[in-house]
Amino acid sequence: MPADFSDTRWAADIHITPDGRHLYACDRTASLITVFSVSEDGSVLSVEGFQPTEAQPRGFNIDNSGKIPDCCGSKITSYRGL
Repeated sequence: MPADFSDTRWAADIHITPDGRHLYACDRTASLITVFSVSEDGSVLSVEGFQPTEAQPRGFNIDNSGKIPDCCGSKITSYRGL
């Protein structure tokens, strides 16, 4: 979560890219997907950044290229373009 985030964390979904190099986790309170890089041995996660989403994301998918084509949440049906 960003350093200035002080609200309750409310995680909803987590995925690892097909190549195992990135982990994505969405948080419903902050309406963000946090992007982590994964070390080669898989033991260390490093925050790469945060992707804003629609309000209260519940779930998302990762395609074969490692992109997130869809993110669905409580406030709208679907959000494209992550």
